[in-house]
Amino acid sequence: MIRIEGVTRAPRNEMIARVSRAIQDAGADILDSRFYSNLSMFVAGEIAWSKIGMLSDLLAGTGLRLNERSIEAMQEPNAGQDRLVAFHLVVVFVHDEPDLRIAVPAVPG
Repeated sequence: MIRIEGVTRAPRNEMIARVSRAIQDAGADILDSRFYSNLSMFVAGEIAWSKIGMLSDLLAGTGLRLNERSIEAMQEPNAGQDRLVAFHLVVVFVHDEPDLRIAVPAVPG
């Protein structure tokens, strides 16, 4: 499994769309995603080793600043193989906005 971590100051909704498009354009499958208020997002997915370099380039093209460990992990020597590899992507949003509050409707009963 590859752990990918990045930080951005770009508007949250815009970056979510860019990252989603990058993952899809690289041919990866998104298996799960979670959002932690407006602080971060988590994406779990799978991708063929042969496309991991493409994913790295596409994520970098979104403006997401990947840490060195993430960049190195996506340059593994097995990157030419066609086997699937799982990845976890964490994007941290740096901003001055207050916590995102979502009203949860009351459920009768």
